[in-house]
Amino acid sequence: MTDKDENMKFLNFCNEKEYVTNRTNQTCKTAIFENAEKTLFDSICKSLTDNGYTKYEERTLGDMHIYNAYRKEDRGVFVNYFENTREISVSEEDKCNYFNFNDESKPQNVKPFVSQLHLEDFGMSYAVRLSDGRFIIIDGGREFEPDAKRLYEFLKENSLTDKPDIAAWIFTHPHEDHFFGFFPFWEKYQKDVLIENILYNFPSRDDFLHYPSMKYQDKRFDYDTTIHTNMLRFEEYIKECGANVYIPHTGQKFLIGDASVEILACMDDTIHKTEYINATSLVMKMTLGGQTIFWGADAGFCYARIPERYGKYLKSDILQIPHHGFEMGDPEAEIEGYKFIKPSVCFLPVSEYNAYNVFCIHTKSTRFIMEDLNIEELITGDTTRTIYLPYTAPEYAKNEMKRKYTDGLKACGAKTWVFSNLNTGIASDLEFTFLNTTHRTAKVWIEFYFEDPGKNIRYLTVHIDPCCMKTLDITGEETDDNDVWFNWMSVKERGICKNSPFTVRFLSDLPIVVSNKNHKESYCS
Repeated sequence: MTDKDENMKFLNFCNEKEYVTNRTNQTCKTAIFENAEKTLFDSICKSLTDNGYTKYEERTLGDMHIYNAYRKEDRGVFVNYFENTREISVSEEDKCNYFNFNDESKPQNVKPFVSQLHLEDFGMSYAVRLSDGRFIIIDGGREFEPDAKRLYEFLKENSLTDKPDIAAWIFTHPHEDHFFGFFPFWEKYQKDVLIENILYNFPSRDDFLHYPSMKYQDKRFDYDTTIHTNMLRFEEYIKECGANVYIPHTGQKFLIGDASVEILACMDDTIHKTEYINATSLVMKMTLGGQTIFWGADAGFCYARIPERYGKYLKSDILQIPHHGFEMGDPEAEIEGYKFIKPSVCFLPVSEYNAYNVFCIHTKSTRFIMEDLNIEELITGDTTRTIYLPYTAPEYAKNEMKRKYTDGLKACGAKTWVFSNLNTGIASDLEFTFLNTTHRTAKVWIEFYFEDPGKNIRYLTVHIDPCCMKTLDITGEETDDNDVWFNWMSVKERGICKNSPFTVRFLSDLPIVVSNKNHKESYCS
């Protein structure tokens, strides 16, 4: 038992049970039980009522997920039981405002939509218009003036009133490309918009134990980009805003106008497991306009065990691909989640260039979406794109995605390169230049072929860093064959034949470009 918090008095009966507790921020703490039975869930719920708590909500997803919410004065406790993973999570919040949430929808007279806003750099900024003309904003991007202006002008253009009404602004997690955009927006447009509600569940700004990256300064910028100092600024702006503030917890459901926003995961589920701030992301399922939208933010599915916990309940019409298509954590967990979500349309909040050339097509899980998931349309972030709900992708969209995918792979180079008519006695014939234009490290296998097969060399490897050009001697120290425990065709066993004609073949796990200043490749594919 680790870090047990005596303040969660209703868990005192669990003294013999293994669980982990942590304070997630100034007002919340959470406990996680693993390898738990439903009887323990029932005991926790009974202990809550025995300690004077009143059951406020109860929801079940078959036998897969049970959620109960309890209230005692201004304190809330939210208990989740996940049958498939045998996990119980208990989140306790002091001065809990959730029970006071009561959004008053106005007359519904417009068609709802979801807009992925174009950003100066990749980040995340979405505007959802409700049927009553109000908006839900998700994140907002970086602290860039053009992005703040673009967001305001978009709201103004699509608002039914002179002053755009933001029914809820949801911040998924505290990364600069997600919540910093609120700063210039509020500074410049605070008198021109109405913000009713704000939802976010961030760690404490000084919690460097769990999240050391909160001190990280992005060296590309000459202003303070550290999370811990900007979180204080964020909290000050929130107070100025005067909106109702809510801390979302797993299992909660917010009815905002005609949109239903269900919290599938949050920081409470992952604080025990990883130091990645992305893992604190709110994972949400939204229902609006007769369709469902899965919001992945920057979450890694493995940390909150999203596929195992929810299974077929994840099914959604539209998917916001998590972490800009970079992958986060275990790609197999993401793929398993995508199989359950089975979207028809995907939002990918990066530029088309990044999506199809630099990194997304080279990540296993995002490549699965493009190749194997049979989606109808992939929407990248080169321009602001609005889809009205319910949305059906145009017939040409799938072929367009496939074409861009194929063209993107070709633009990065090839995975197989062969050079012939070389000689080991000529130093320049052993010197090759490798170009990796992707944002992932390329692993390259090098094979030497001679007239006498008994002299062939295999399994030499070299790693080419992301976005890197490297020139090296392929028999030098930068190549090795340590990946193979026993290699009877290694340089160590055979050595390199001297003054001998040879052909070399390069095999890469990513498309790259290989060149030699004296020889053109004989073959590449």
